[in-house]
Amino acid sequence: MAYEQPPWEQSVTFLLELRRYEEALGLCDQVLTSDPTDVAAWTTKCDVLDNLYRYKEALVACDRALALDSSEPARWNNRGKVLYNLRRYEEALAAFEQVLALDANSIKGWNNKGNALSALKQYQEALTCFDRALALDPQFPFAWNGKGIVHARFKEFTQALSDFEQALAGDHTFAAAWNSLGNLQISAKKDYAAALSHYEQALGCDPRFVFAWNGKGYALLRLKRSQEALAAVEQALSLWPEFPEAWGTKARVLVRLRRYTQALAAYRQARSLLVQINTVRRQYQRAAHPRSRPA
Repeated sequence: MAYEQPPWEQSVTFLLELRRYEEALGLCDQVLTSDPTDVAAWTTKCDVLDNLYRYKEALVACDRALALDSSEPARWNNRGKVLYNLRRYEEALAAFEQVLALDANSIKGWNNKGNALSALKQYQEALTCFDRALALDPQFPFAWNGKGIVHARFKEFTQALSDFEQALAGDHTFAAAWNSLGNLQISAKKDYAAALSHYEQALGCDPRFVFAWNGKGYALLRLKRSQEALAAVEQALSLWPEFPEAWGTKARVLVRLRRYTQALAAYRQARSLLVQINTVRRQYQRAAHPRSRPA
């Protein structure tokens, strides 16, 4: 018998499609107030918080859902996505491997494992995972985008361009691929005007896509449009206040504007966030791979 969504879940699905995330979060909280053991509400809350860039809270919701039912691959996938966004890549990889242990044909599982391996600089293994995802769905845009990012890292720019175009052929409104094209214009050609156009395409598809706001800010900075650059990076930080690269871009813009005290504060914020990320990763690595001690 097919699963039938309860009315609240149907409403949340509708709100997510409209990107009305705060309202969706409110509905999840209403359900959880009535029944703190509703696993679907915890699962959905995780997804909503992830879309709001509230990753630490999202991880709590993911773990509450998994504590109630750890048999569903989608819940492990959610956990992996949140850990990936927190840059806890080793933990994210473990979560995606759990997805595949439960469902060896999970397209998202293979794709997201590829993303985690790419972040860990295991590029050939990442490409293998993306190819596994594409064997299951040749039009899956996320996997084409992931392949393009790997090829760009190897400076295989023609192949990267083809990959990103394949991603957009599968979904012309895929903001991440437009953003990747913007990054490619900078890394391959230093063409900041073309990059700016691609970042604006990304934002036309998803006005909340923080990476495109940061990219737009950087492109505007290089085009010597500093006030516009500051407005773009401020928009990124309004969506995700703990975005280290956006703080770094803001610092560079403030230097250009000769607002040195504020620039120093922004640099310090970027560094503080990166230190926190690296500290958590080192703690996990020590726990997962303890050194043997002499007897």
